Amino acid sequence: MWRARLLALHLVVVHAGIAPVPVSAQSSTAEPQSAPPAESGRSSPIQVTAGADLVVTSAYVWRGFVPTDRASVQPMLWVKLGDLTVSSWFNVAGEQPNGALTEHDFTVDWSKARGAWTFSGGWIHYVFPGVSTGGVSSEFYGGVAYAGLLNPTVRVFQDVQEGRGTYVNVGIGHTLALPRGVALTPTVTLGYNHQQWTSESGWSDANVTLRLLVPMPQPHVFLAPFVAYSKSLETGLFPRKLYGGVPLTVK
Repeated sequence: MWRARLLALHLVVVHAGIAPVPVSAQSSTAEPQSAPPAESGRSSPIQVTAGADLVVTSAYVWRGFVPTDRASVQPMLWVKLGDLTVSSWFNVAGEQPNGALTEHDFTVDWSKARGAWTFSGGWIHYVFPGVSTGGVSSEFYGGVAYAGLLNPTVRVFQDVQEGRGTYVNVGIGHTLALPRGVALTPTVTLGYNHQQWTSESGWSDANVTLRLLVPMPQPHVFLAPFVAYSKSLETGLFPRKLYGGVPLTVK
């Protein structure tokens, strides 16, 4: 099933993100700033923020798979209402037999900070316009992150439709301050795939990323170029890939 699906994805050049981590996983910048303290005796209003991301990347790599092994443009629009974020993400690549738009992800994410801990959960709806059969899927996810030594994170994704299966991602990272306000963030993530878009189970991929956060003269504009290496832990399904990109965020 997965090999047929993967062939279709390659034909139309169709996570994570990320994520596409969503987003995430997909966004390459920090979360919007928190609201200012409420006045004494009054309830705090829900803060509403919005923004747009545009990523130009040499390849689209998702959970160890490489559905687009060529340059792609990935725009995203998002709106954040308090702890709830709704985003719309696209993958666009030229010279595709079924059109430049190869994937659209709609994500609803809830994230809540409790001290040094952040708990999150959400839903992702995938649409692959160039796939005639099985071109829609959905998954739910949950995760926890700790703001401390190495900033560890754990996320679990459960696809309940076409790609039925489970993917677990664990990661660590640390931000280093550089001269002129530049910040360097190396991250390492490890993925475990239990029959998600495949009949196999096991450790699937490891990803090492170096990302720079470069200050821009314009307020609310962020530039965060990155280079990453996705190492296959299951060579029968996942290729190895060195790739990079330049995300631009306005919020």
